[in-house]
Amino acid sequence: MPASPSTGVTHFATYVKEETSNYSYSNANIKFTALRKGKDSPKIGPVPMVNTIKDPTFYEFNTSLNYEGKWFVLIEISMETGDASAVFEIDVTKPNLITPILFFLVSALFLFIMIKSLRSLIQEYRNRKNL
Repeated sequence: MPASPSTGVTHFATYVKEETSNYSYSNANIKFTALRKGKDSPKIGPVPMVNTIKDPTFYEFNTSLNYEGKWFVLIEISMETGDASAVFEIDVTKPNLITPILFFLVSALFLFIMIKSLRSLIQEYRNRKNL
């Protein structure tokens, strides 16, 4: 589960393990439900979390959290050995725009330097060829 997700698509993932033996279960039925705190709060789910092909003990779900604020995430687990549930509180914030802007500027600068270097290399090659 992300520590502090931002608005937009968020990936949730979980393992179901036996606390004492650390055994991971691959046959659990897991339902994901999310509810935003407040008036007229949107609700997501309950939606099943599915196993991945690479690791059948790993359950995941992607959803879009479009509103800022406190969200409560309920994970319900059903298995032959019994049922369990857990509630998590997360704080959804606006995404930080500084990181993508800095990435774009650094990438553009790198591309500019590469083009200038390639241009200089081509000019030097032409000058040697003409001699």
